[in-house]
Amino acid sequence: MKTLGCMLLPRAHVQTGRYMSQSMSCRSSSCADSHTATLLPAMDDTVQSVLQALLGIILPLQSDMFFATLDQAFQKGPDPCAVTCILSGLAKQQALDASLLVITWHDLHKYELNSYHYSAVINACALACMWAKALQLFDVISQREVERNIVIFGSVMSACERGGEWEKALSLFRVMAQCELEPNTITFNAAISACGKGSEWRKAMQL
Repeated sequence: MKTLGCMLLPRAHVQTGRYMSQSMSCRSSSCADSHTATLLPAMDDTVQSVLQALLGIILPLQSDMFFATLDQAFQKGPDPCAVTCILSGLAKQQALDASLLVITWHDLHKYELNSYHYSAVINACALACMWAKALQLFDVISQREVERNIVIFGSVMSACERGGEWEKALSLFRVMAQCELEPNTITFNAAISACGKGSEWRKAMQL
């Protein structure tokens, strides 16, 4: 069975040392030398260590090692909050391939993913300027009956805005209204910025 991560992961894309970390673990959340600790200061030591280990794996060559690391970290099943922290950390490092493999790992074990998990992966898509993959994830969320909340919409709209796809961002804004979700600052800013990039200021004034 082809999992979501396999569908989204570029076939010929081999990561170089971009994801390699200086240290495979961070022993203190206040460690000044750890870039990840700076990004996610609230993350506990165990989760930081897992994140650092995942960032140190070269993908897709070492996918088996990636899965083994997750298996070892979550022997009794994944903790939703810990997974959210890991996915957020991967997104901030623009480690999109790694984020998608976390989803694949969940699929293989038939573990559930929530809207915050998907939002973190979509944020990774946005930072990597991969708006098409963000939209693909948005469709998958609908198929899996995961709640499409304001966080999800904001993440997908931001991905489209970063990719210069202002029409798609506005379309999502309208879908959000149809779902009776109140726009927030993130969704408004994404829609307005998308209109600006498309030189559609009249549409921006109508929001």
